[in-house]
Amino acid sequence: MATDAQKTKADLLAELNEMRALVREYRAIAEALGSLVYVVDSEGFITYTNAAVRERLGYSAEELTTKSVSEMHPVDCKKR
Repeated sequence: MATDAQKTKADLLAELNEMRALVREYRAIAEALGSLVYVVDSEGFITYTNAAVRERLGYSAEELTTKSVSEMHPVDCKKR
């Protein structure tokens, strides 16, 4: 197995393509779920929502990815 310094551009591109394929698979699973699924970054901003979230809340994906969790759930965030 090559160390990180020994990896070629082709190796890195292959790894990147594998990661992208995994992201597509996980996203497809999340989209198919009826449960609410959302991803939040380290600063509390929404980076991804599945269709169930968008349908239940009535927002588009673009609208939700400009919001923080505290904007969407202000009462829940103030309790902590």
